[in-house]
Amino acid sequence: MADGDVSPVAVGETSSWSASDLPIVRILGAIVAPTTVLTAILFYFGWSRAYWFHDYFGVDATLLGLTTQDYLQLSRVPRPR
Repeated sequence: MADGDVSPVAVGETSSWSASDLPIVRILGAIVAPTTVLTAILFYFGWSRAYWFHDYFGVDATLLGLTTQDYLQLSRVPRPR
């Protein structure tokens, strides 16, 4: 083998490194995972608010065609004045 050639890994063997060994993967994982969870929670509360609000008035909320951004905006609680 010449310098720079990589030997193939045999079937059943594992590589000596993993993606979690790279610092950038750990940093991105530390940022992306909580952001995903927060977005999912906000989406749920927005969907729930839209569903129950429109259900109160007898409107089927699925017919409104609300987008993900609409649900995220509906998840915020209005501040009292």
